[in-house]
Amino acid sequence: MHFNHFCRMGGILLALMVGNLSNRCLADPLMQLPQAGNPVLGTLTTEQTDPLGLVLTAGPQLSVAMQPLGPSQAQFWTLAPVGSGAFRVQLFAAGRLWSLSVDPNTGQVGFERSAQTFEQLWRITPARSSPGALRLESHAYPGNFLAGDANAMVSLQSWNRSPSQHWYFDTAPPPPTIAIPLQKMVQQSIRPNPPLPPVMTQLSNSNRNELLVRIADLRNGTSNDITIPAGGSRVFEFQRDAGSTLTERYDVIGPTGVILSQEFTTQVPPIILYDVSVYEKFLQSIAIDRTGKSPNPIEDINFQPKSVGYFVIPPGDQFRGGQIDVYRQALQANNPGGVRRIDPNTFNQPGERTDPLEDVLRGIRGN
Repeated sequence: MHFNHFCRMGGILLALMVGNLSNRCLADPLMQLPQAGNPVLGTLTTEQTDPLGLVLTAGPQLSVAMQPLGPSQAQFWTLAPVGSGAFRVQLFAAGRLWSLSVDPNTGQVGFERSAQTFEQLWRITPARSSPGALRLESHAYPGNFLAGDANAMVSLQSWNRSPSQHWYFDTAPPPPTIAIPLQKMVQQSIRPNPPLPPVMTQLSNSNRNELLVRIADLRNGTSNDITIPAGGSRVFEFQRDAGSTLTERYDVIGPTGVILSQEFTTQVPPIILYDVSVYEKFLQSIAIDRTGKSPNPIEDINFQPKSVGYFVIPPGDQFRGGQIDVYRQALQANNPGGVRRIDPNTFNQPGERTDPLEDVLRGIRGN
């Protein structure tokens, strides 16, 4: 337990409800993402830094780092949903609004004056493996996520299962010694760009073993599983996002009334709609008849899925379909631990069976 807030029994129960088994005790954890027009104030920590009592902190020279929680206005961020899956992570200081941002040239994470630039927009989604946690994906660097680690560093990283990418937003109010003006969104509109047509794509398998390809639709959390035989291919239709134009206006309200009004019009780039996990059909065991009574010397074989890798389908018109060698691309990604989880018995499900010996020989020959 690291927060200076008083940890109520309700907070303990709520932390258990969201499945967080670490030492932290969030006084008021964010249980669901806020809707457009309703910014939420709080502190941000990660699953890795939370036991150390570290939260996201705005520092000198527009830098950010994971620092111990204290009576600092630089640690209280406003999560501002702006629509179309986009969020700003803002704070108010020195009479201005500032946004968590990514340098378009270096990819370095810091903060800048809030402005009409998509480098300040984040796509926030629930973390799949940690209930109650969030992932913050950069709109400027699709497929890369905000990470805060135990050595105080804040950076962008490609998707992985590290607890440094699992963020928790604590909505407990700041102590009375910190006066933070209310931030309110008073106008918000989204104008989609002209739509892009879907593209048909041939997913091929250059491996000698059968593949299972799980295509996850990031818009709704559904997935499609496709098996591709060795040397074979399957056709899949991918939708494409075209981006949009976003208009937002904020009022920052202090005790005596409005102290700042600011409006932005931002061209929001297309977002990634799909990720792809690739597994190969891996021979785990063979049951051999040593009695000589069975018509088949090999009575049964057991296959297990072996993860190859994970990759994303590029956003918008960066992706034009054609052919993808899914095995080669997943192998080149070098991230077998990043795949989405599947049933270990997937390749042993009942279906059309051939002679077990022939199955093994086919795998050896690569046919």
